[in-house]
Amino acid sequence: MLLVLDFHAYAEQPDDELDLLEGALLIAKDAYPGLDPALVEADLLRLADPLLQARVAEMRAPIQARALQEHLFIRGGFRGNRDDYYDPKNSFLNEVIARKVGIPISLSPVYVEVARRAGVAASPVGFPGHFLARIDDHDRRVVVDPFHGGEVLDEVALA
Repeated sequence: MLLVLDFHAYAEQPDDELDLLEGALLIAKDAYPGLDPALVEADLLRLADPLLQARVAEMRAPIQARALQEHLFIRGGFRGNRDDYYDPKNSFLNEVIARKVGIPISLSPVYVEVARRAGVAASPVGFPGHFLARIDDHDRRVVVDPFHGGEVLDEVALA
């Protein structure tokens, strides 16, 4: 993956052309100038591989959400950092992957990018005061909260 030269050039692109991973890497690269995007990509592919092997992409959205929750949060150990929410490392994708801890705006891109590499139609969702992720299939949308262990949110929780 080639990064745009700077964050300003990235941010000037139309919203529908912004790449989630590229944006997250540009933020991390500010704190870690030597960050190699290829290594982060390799980490995401490694995280997605068991989901690819399990053919999660062929499942319906609710089952995909459960498989991602099990893989990333239950077995994988990813979690929201409730103890030190404002730790700057919570904001950098490379640190979140390495430490398996982050905040909503950094855990959601990890969730989405792993899901996408597993063939799942996933996207980030900006929500008032929070950041979520969504999984779509041909019949249904499922909204999940990566900060709270990949919990599936129903309409009541989203209201």
